[in-house]
Parts: sequence; structure tokens; C-alpha cells
Amino acid sequence: MSLFRRIRTSLRSAGLDLASPARHRAPRRPRRIVGAAIAACGVTFAFVVAAAPSAQAAGTVRFTPAADTVAPTVPGAFGGSINCALVLTLHWTASTDNVGVIGYDVYRSINNAPFTFVRTTSTTSFTESLLGVVKYQVRARDAAGNVSGFTAVANIVPPPCPAPQDRQPPTTPGAITLSITCALVVTLNWGASTDNVRVIGYDVYRSINNAPFTSVATTPTTSFTESLLGIAKYQVRARDTSGNVSAFTAAALAVPPPCPAP
Repeated sequence: MSLFRRIRTSLRSAGLDLASPARHRAPRRPRRIVGAAIAACGVTFAFVVAAAPSAQAAGTVRFTPAADTVAPTVPGAFGGSINCALVLTLHWTASTDNVGVIGYDVYRSINNAPFTFVRTTSTTSFTESLLGVVKYQVRARDAAGNVSGFTAVANIVPPPCPAPQDRQPPTTPGAITLSITCALVVTLNWGASTDNVRVIGYDVYRSINNAPFTSVATTPTTSFTESLLGIAKYQVRARDTSGNVSAFTAAALAVPPPCPAP
């Protein structure tokens, strides 16, 4: 049954009618119902129905979708692992939502300090270098800004590893270049490092509004993308299979481009 017919059936059950303009060919007794509301197909409709002697004065229907206030479910099976290069990977199962989950907020505590926001990822995993005694929590986020509860805290413990034989760090990555879209999405690119054994990734650090630099990710590629969160500066260093790290690049300042008014 079409949406129009379902609305019309609901009105008729209340002793009302909703007619198309083509049916208003002859004068009818004037009748006006203002501000009525029905629920059909899970959507709230506000409408005005007017019986009129001409098609031009026929009733008007205004559709107002209900606001989304339903939070996503809590992410499941939260856990993580660390390799002998001291790179940590978190993983969890996807949340569900009545409209759609757009990302997951990752929070971190270092050495029993309060949890602080790290970043939002659109995937069900997160990777960065080990920073000390760390704990993590994750929550889901939908497009309306509703957030789930947090997962249980995950304590990530390094595995037993042999003493590293390689003590030589990688070279410093090439200079960072930045691009920012008018949607305030920033992308970093840099030149690859070299190492006597192998580079396995790059640690990305960020400073927001001149706060101290903190880790936001470890990526195996020479690029990184995230939403811009304020006046941000970035630094990158390389990491090899033994956990040796290079010096940091010079800091790169993220400045939004001139954009038209939205």
C-alpha cells in the first residue's frame, strides 16, 4: 500500500479525508482541520487538510521527520594485541543503530591518568605505538551525534619478546605536506624512511590548540587522514621491526583553506 493511501486510510478511520486536488471539482462544505498528527511507517506527519471549492485551495500536507534520539549499541568483543615492535592494535565488533553508525571514538589512559579522547575512526580497529601502561575504551557514534555507552576497559599487555639485536633507527621521514578540504578533513603525506632491516610504520603525533603533542595513530603507509579538531600541528616518526624509532619530522601546521559560506 502506498504512503498516500496509508495516510488517507488513517484519516478516514478518524472520520476525515485527504483528497488529491483533482477531486475538488465541485464545491464542498468548508471544513478545516489544523495541526492534526498521525504516525505511519515510523514517521510523524504534521498536516493541514482543507476542503475547498476549487482545486487551487486544496489541502496541504507537510511532512516532518522525527528527530533521531536513539543511541547506537555498545561495540562488542573489545580487545587488542601488541607485537614485538611495540605497535598496538585494538579491535572490536561493529555497533548497530536505527539509522547508521558513522564512527567510533577511541579514548586512552596512560599510566593510570584520566581517559582522554584520541580520535574517531570509521573502522572497527585502531593502531598506534605503545606509550606506557595503557588502557583503552571505545564508544560508537551516529550521524545525529548520539553516542553509545563505553566498552569495558581493555588493558593491553606486551608479549614476551627476545632482546632486539638491531639497534639502528630508521631515517627521519620526509617533510610533511598537508591538504584540508572545506569539510575540514585533513590529509598528511610525507616521504618514506629507510632502515637497515625494515620500516614497519609511522607514528603520527598531533597538537591541538598548542597543547603537548600526543600519539593519534601508527600507520603502515606514508599518509594519514582525520577530521580537523582545531588549530592542529602534526609530527611523524618512523618505526622499525625492533621498535627503534627515528627522529620526528618538523611540525606541520594545519590551516583551513578559504571556503564559501555553507
